[in-house]
Amino acid sequence: MKLSTKCRYGARAMVEIARNHANGQPTKRKDITANQGIPTSYLENILIDLRDKGLVTTIRGPKGGFSLTRPPEDVSMFEVIHALRGTDMLQVECLSDEYDCAKKEICITRQVWVAMQKAQDEVLRGISLKTLILSDGSGLDKLEYVI
Repeated sequence: MKLSTKCRYGARAMVEIARNHANGQPTKRKDITANQGIPTSYLENILIDLRDKGLVTTIRGPKGGFSLTRPPEDVSMFEVIHALRGTDMLQVECLSDEYDCAKKEICITRQVWVAMQKAQDEVLRGISLKTLILSDGSGLDKLEYVI
């Protein structure tokens, strides 16, 4: 899967917001921009999508900003990418229920695409924001995936 800039920036924004979750402080847009190098105008649209999908909430006022709606350990990278990418998470279009292919039931290579899709989804579901904000980054190297 090739991730768009929107997905990559969104993941970084969510990590930044998750870092402040433990101390109960909302994360200001300007801090995300400064710490993650995401252009403000681009970040605005990303945060709207994340809010609309229920992953972050907006807190207004001088001490406001963005906060997670759930603890970092309960938010997977699958959810973040899905919120920003929508239904376009498939490796190949023939995995879509709407795709009409006469060879769908007999296609030998389709098994490969199904396995790839399953592995991708498992990896993303297995990584929480909490895993990403660990100070030393440990945890990612311990993940194992079996198809």
